[in-house]
Amino acid sequence: MSKASLHSQLSAIASQFQVFQCVSCAIALRQFLINQNISGKQVSLFTGSTEDPFCNIYHEHLRQNISINGRHEAIAVEINGQ
Repeated sequence: MSKASLHSQLSAIASQFQVFQCVSCAIALRQFLINQNISGKQVSLFTGSTEDPFCNIYHEHLRQNISINGRHEAIAVEINGQ
């Protein structure tokens, strides 16, 4: 699978999920990678607090919170060294 195709397929999977659906999204991405025998890493973030304002995780590119409970799940895949 080409790197462009992999990026496109991962983006298509992720686009099926809304903000605050990170766990379901990470599960879907992980299953796709397993099925394709592609290495990736699961990333679990916790701010250490469930109290405002420390429970918020802000995504600078999206310009909005991606977590309001102090937790976020993601999958990291290296494509073209990035």
